[in-house]
Amino acid sequence: MTGLRVITAPSVYVLGRPTFDRDSFGRFLADHGISECRMAGEAFPDGEQLVEAGARNCYQSWKGGRGHADHLRHLLEVGHGSTLEHANWTLLVAGVSRSLTHEMIRHRAGFGYSELSQRYVDQGGVAFVVPPALLSDVEAYRSAPREEKIGDRHRPAQQWCNACIRALADYGALTEYLAGVAPGELPATDKRKWARQAARSVLPECTETKVVVTGNARAWRHAIEMRASRHADAEIRRLFVAIWRALRNEAPNLFGDYTEATLPDGSVELTTPYRKV
Repeated sequence: MTGLRVITAPSVYVLGRPTFDRDSFGRFLADHGISECRMAGEAFPDGEQLVEAGARNCYQSWKGGRGHADHLRHLLEVGHGSTLEHANWTLLVAGVSRSLTHEMIRHRAGFGYSELSQRYVDQGGVAFVVPPALLSDVEAYRSAPREEKIGDRHRPAQQWCNACIRALADYGALTEYLAGVAPGELPATDKRKWARQAARSVLPECTETKVVVTGNARAWRHAIEMRASRHADAEIRRLFVAIWRALRNEAPNLFGDYTEATLPDGSVELTTPYRKV
């Protein structure tokens, strides 16, 4: 167990958020002779303001109509999802597995990704993400006294931990060997890449990775609807519940319609009455 680093939950960091230029919006109102505007002077989150401006522009409903929260809720009710594409958030996601990001990047429309490179970054000290189904087993195994680690009780957790330890050892040995036989004409950086790109093949799918993701509100809602469902993989569902919580804090009127429900296994799923916005 020496040196094995495990991760039990993902981390989500908001790196970028939308900006609504109120001065520029004021000039637009003045240039077009709009003396009354329902949005003027409102201090709602910038992402929500962008969505509302896009929607009101469709119908030139600057003066009257619903208030801010009611307006955005109506957009969700009627599925006017194109207006949500004006607001983008960039998140840095850490503490997730390679198997998770293989699924995550299937969401293409409205998203951009920048993921950690295993060719450039040495994986000799990498951590491993514990699958939710094994989480309690691995935690119990790692905290048990040495004399209790042997036996059937901890066998599944022991197998998982030992597989990660062996993978790290194999990766290190292969990297060292390949670096020594790399083509001599390659620059030093390319020699390291040449070795790592082959050695990484022995790392398991639970190897930790980090990814920066940019998505618009409509794309995020679709991904949350799909991946925070009880039918989704447990690890990616856990991540998208965390993503939803971060985005709800950013724009409660765009993401506050979801309801949390605890499943029999103690995990959480999200549901919304406004599907496929």
